[in-house]
Parts: sequence; structure tokens; C-alpha cells
Amino acid sequence: MTGTIPSWRDAEFVNVREAAEILRRSRGSIYDLMRRGELSGVIAGGRTLVRVSAIAKLLDKAPAYAPSPERRIGVPARELDLV
Repeated sequence: MTGTIPSWRDAEFVNVREAAEILRRSRGSIYDLMRRGELSGVIAGGRTLVRVSAIAKLLDKAPAYAPSPERRIGVPARELDLV
């Protein structure tokens, strides 16, 4: 991750740009997550900081990836009645 602190999990807070890099989201989506209460942070000295524990919690409660049983590599979607 370019620009982020070396071990973000060791920090208590990261700035919004770093949180966006960690989550591979835009800065705007980080603010949206905070507005919806899905990510917590603070404003300190005019800077918005995101709690690293909130990032970890968000990742922990995300559903695990499970490939769809209908997905077949190399088979056009129209043959699977997906289109």
C-alpha cells in the first residue's frame, strides 16, 4: 500500500486516505461508511481519523467469498441463462 503507515494494524487511527487504501475504496465511500455508522472515527485538529479497530471489525463482519455454483469459467453467460 503506497503511502500508508508500515503496519496500519498497529496504529489506533489512520486518516481517511489511508483507510480508503486499506479497504480499496474511495475517500467518499469512507465518509459514507462513517455517515451510516458502519465505520467510526474522530475529528482531531481538523483532520478526520478512522479507528483501525473499526476497519478490522468491518472486515470481520463482511461475508466470506463463496463462488457461485453456476459460475463456469469459459462458458458464455447466455448459455447459463444469466443474461
